[in-house]
Amino acid sequence: MAPGIRQAKKADDHFIYKDKGSGENGNITIFALFLLMAAISGTLYLAYYYSGFVSIRQAQNAADSAALAAGQELRDQFVTKMKQKTMETMHHFKRKIRDEAEACEASRNENSPPCPTETDLIKLYIKDPELKHLLIANRYHNPEHWLLVVNEEHFRQDYTKEQNGDVLYDAFVQSQRAIQTAARKAAAKNGGERQMTIRFPVDGLPTVEVISVKTMSHSRLDDSDPARIRARAAAGVDAPFDVDVSNKISKTLRVNWPPP
Repeated sequence: MAPGIRQAKKADDHFIYKDKGSGENGNITIFALFLLMAAISGTLYLAYYYSGFVSIRQAQNAADSAALAAGQELRDQFVTKMKQKTMETMHHFKRKIRDEAEACEASRNENSPPCPTETDLIKLYIKDPELKHLLIANRYHNPEHWLLVVNEEHFRQDYTKEQNGDVLYDAFVQSQRAIQTAARKAAAKNGGERQMTIRFPVDGLPTVEVISVKTMSHSRLDDSDPARIRARAAAGVDAPFDVDVSNKISKTLRVNWPPP
């Protein structure tokens, strides 16, 4: 019986060994599944946050380009209106000195001193040498020298910073469609969404602010709708003279355009 008993023990030992090996294999399989799930989850998180980073950059690029385009369009409209105003200023000035010279001649008698000519009056009133030369030579016929008029001391009362601000604000109000179109086109070229807002002025400054929206390409991690990212950008309307819009009420334009 002894040999049989020893054989049984070997058999028992054999079974015990097999059971132990099966448990280790199961543990290894579970650990491998855990690592695979962690890798998949990590990949999903990385893809989501990378998509978010890309969407943030795209939204910011769209907002930056739209703000620059809107600011440039507003500045162009502002310059156009300032040119028109300077042409009106010069028209009134020429009429003023003509009327003054004619009134002097009409009231003059033979004992009166000679009346000043229109050239004399130009030399008397205008301080800027270039503008003075253009007027005396009768060569001020187009608005390309408009800055000379704005900066001329004789016309200072017509071009105060508050009055310049009035012209700029009117340019924004009266050119809304052109400003919206410029911002929309710039945003579309940079992957912007079909909605944005344009505000002017900003905090009492001659600045255009654009807020654009970008929808992420991936759904949220909880499978809800994709997040919508807002980006903000601003562009100042530069001018080589003082402009004050601090007393103006900020106006907001909403831009929407149809899908392609």
